[in-house]
Amino acid sequence: MAINSNQFASETEPVSVGAARFIVRDANTASLATLEASSGAPYASLVNVATLPSGAPVMTMSSLALHHANVATDNRVSLLFNGTPKNGDPLEGGRVAVSGRAREVEDQNIARRFMARHRHAFYTSFGDFGFYVIDIDRVHYVAGFGRIRRFNSELFLVPSDLGEVEAELIDRLNADHGDIIAACASDNPVPPAKSWRICGVDIEGADLECDGVTLRLQFPAPATTAEVVLERLVDLARNPK
Repeated sequence: MAINSNQFASETEPVSVGAARFIVRDANTASLATLEASSGAPYASLVNVATLPSGAPVMTMSSLALHHANVATDNRVSLLFNGTPKNGDPLEGGRVAVSGRAREVEDQNIARRFMARHRHAFYTSFGDFGFYVIDIDRVHYVAGFGRIRRFNSELFLVPSDLGEVEAELIDRLNADHGDIIAACASDNPVPPAKSWRICGVDIEGADLECDGVTLRLQFPAPATTAEVVLERLVDLARNPK
């Protein structure tokens, strides 16, 4: 599959689609907006999130939750991803609103990817919980005052070439390359008894997790094979930001 290099977060343009996608991939939670089934009024709630290798958001919902009843009636949703915590003025920071339709899925790979990021989400084993993928219609990215762009799904989503080998690749990296992973996370200290592990890989980066804390590593260029993923991680370990 051909890859458009303009899709990746190595872009220098501050309002790039890659920068928007980084905020979405980096987030553990998002604000979910739905329409109340009873009145049609807007309703906002907080949900845990992960992403597919393509960048599409994934979340869980309980059938007992109000937002689940809303989605069952009208599956149009919007997720707000907040990339502003490190900014003194939050309105100068980045935030991304992803709008689309929530679709329930029964897919072990999707469940695995979510659970790898949220290892303590024991509730997903309850019978009333299901996994939902957001089929994106549009993405609204605000990078700060006056820096706003909108993207359609074709531009926002990336090829998911690593999807079939991701689980095996993650197991191998965590088993054999803990030193490289630790070096990549060197600017994010954790207690000595804890260790970082990779919980997700895609062609533009990797997600690390340690005791509920997550870290997004962005590759300087796309990695379309397992071998190139390792090369990119070695480069990041040698040159941590």
